[in-house]
Amino acid sequence: MTIKHKILLGYIKDLSVETPDPESLIAARENISKYSLNLDLNSKILKNKMIEVYTKLTYEDKTNKKKIYLEMNYATVVRIERKKKGEVKKSREERGRKSRRKGKDFWKNTNQEFIRSLL
Repeated sequence: MTIKHKILLGYIKDLSVETPDPESLIAARENISKYSLNLDLNSKILKNKMIEVYTKLTYEDKTNKKKIYLEMNYATVVRIERKKKGEVKKSREERGRKSRRKGKDFWKNTNQEFIRSLL
């Protein structure tokens, strides 16, 4: 299912760089292949058919004592577009249970479908 949407804005919500000492930076540079990049997606429902999507990137080495830590939380505000007049409506069979959803359950499921469409 394709959900029509418009990205309103994106911004860095949080940025964290931890370098305890110069030795840690040198060790990180020498052992960069041991670092792993983790990706975490979350979202929050806002008013006026908007969703805030959080993309958290974490770059760290869990094996060495001398290490650096990098983390960025990027937020994107998205508006779910309404169907335009003249678009073909789906039959009840095509809509299935989705036509019966109301309120927060509808937006929660729409939010989850939107996140899945990004992946």
